[in-house]
Amino acid sequence: MMGLFAIQTFPKLDTIADMMRLIDDELDAIRQDGFTTDELKAAQDHLHGALPLSLTSPDDILMAAAGGLRAGLTIGQREG
Repeated sequence: MMGLFAIQTFPKLDTIADMMRLIDDELDAIRQDGFTTDELKAAQDHLHGALPLSLTSPDDILMAAAGGLRAGLTIGQREG
């Protein structure tokens, strides 16, 4: 599912509480300071390569296009 960002982790059971604190700290930092230029560039590079790989059926293409429309993106923004 496409979204603004995602957090994915696979901690051992005995480290879940520490991982949740780390996630909370990172989300607080994002709320206060936003994303860095390097983080945004890395996300753009990832999406630029990953999106075409996920468009493997007409349904996938339709859902990606519909998501762009729901997000209010112009055709130029969706193509860029």
